[in-house]
Amino acid sequence: MTAPLRVAIAGLGTVGGHVCALLEKNRTLLEQRAERPVQLVGICARNKKKARPFTRTTIPWFSDPCAMIDETNCDVAVELIGGEDGIARTFVEHALNKKCSVVTANKALLAKHGKHLFPLAEKQGCALAFEAAVGGGIPIIKSLRESLSGNHIYRITAILNGTCNYILSQMRAQRRSFQDVLEEAQRLGYAEADPSVDIDGFDAAHKLALLAALAWGTLDIDSLTIDGIRTITAEDMALSEKMGYRLKHIAQAYPAKTTIHQSVQTCLVRQDHALAHVDGVFNAVTFLSDFCGELTLIGLGAGGDATASAVVSDILDLARGSHEHPSRVVLTATPTFPQARIPTTETMPYYVRLHVDDRPGVLAEIATTLAHEHISIETAWQQATEQNDVATLVIITHPSPSPSMHKAFAAVGTLKPVRQAPCLLPIINA
Repeated sequence: MTAPLRVAIAGLGTVGGHVCALLEKNRTLLEQRAERPVQLVGICARNKKKARPFTRTTIPWFSDPCAMIDETNCDVAVELIGGEDGIARTFVEHALNKKCSVVTANKALLAKHGKHLFPLAEKQGCALAFEAAVGGGIPIIKSLRESLSGNHIYRITAILNGTCNYILSQMRAQRRSFQDVLEEAQRLGYAEADPSVDIDGFDAAHKLALLAALAWGTLDIDSLTIDGIRTITAEDMALSEKMGYRLKHIAQAYPAKTTIHQSVQTCLVRQDHALAHVDGVFNAVTFLSDFCGELTLIGLGAGGDATASAVVSDILDLARGSHEHPSRVVLTATPTFPQARIPTTETMPYYVRLHVDDRPGVLAEIATTLAHEHISIETAWQQATEQNDVATLVIITHPSPSPSMHKAFAAVGTLKPVRQAPCLLPIINA
């Protein structure tokens, strides 16, 4: 029989513990599918005494993750420590420099340092695999890298953060405030004690940057437009439904002129769009390509079991001896774009919600202000509020360039009839 694949794991939190449990429970199945044993030769974590969901009595324990690589002579180093710098980065670099392949779920590390780490893996002839970094157990990376490998990718549209999706879903279904649902999500374990990485959009941005790197060969986390969900209100939930849309925290990327447009923000999505009905802690991604058309993948985007499944999937690929690992990323300074589908100008419709004086002429004044930036109105809807002299006004614009829309929106916010800060949200048009 072929020699065992020797695996060492650094980080035994929720995901790491479940990876070890899966390797232990499904040992025979994995050996059959890989046609060789998968042997866990070392584990490393800060707390040796903590209870974990696997039997570790026969697995060598290490307090230094880099020493674990050296002393075990492992074939695959699994990084599940987390964090974009520190020991996680040191461990990955050390493994690659020792010509040891790496499997990781660390999207923050790869988004920030991938420009260095991916070429290093290429130079050393190693795999740097990260199926678990985007979408948990959903095979997003492999679908993009394998199933769609013969296609030009025109657009990626995705829900990539389960915490945001859960909060927005509960706000819509139960007409509750953001803060109320956030506190519930924290009690249920769907949100961290400090939820800012999730609810401010950074987690989804890291994931989107990696998908863009796979699709177009460019990794540029600094160019992303990143916005979260803190300012979303139950009122906007109800009004968007009334207008035929749903509010979703959307990650979107597509070629535009000579760059890649990348954004993570709350958007209105048509109620007949595939992503409109992805609720709770689920994630989803839609790829639009030239020959395969539109492909949508939906599933659990986080959690110990689902993410561990993705980690072991990468380990199994390496056990089979794949020459070019499916997660391989080749970065280029001059990415090739599918020119036929690149828009000459980036435009999209927008949702504008205002509280205004309830008197004649207000809509005309707002329309005139928008027109100064060549923004035209597709739909306007108005309703009186409990305050006799105040009305809620919702405007849906025709597709407009983002700079013009934001300039016009700022001007509208200064108008005398506008009673409080208005809300501006893009409407995804693909």
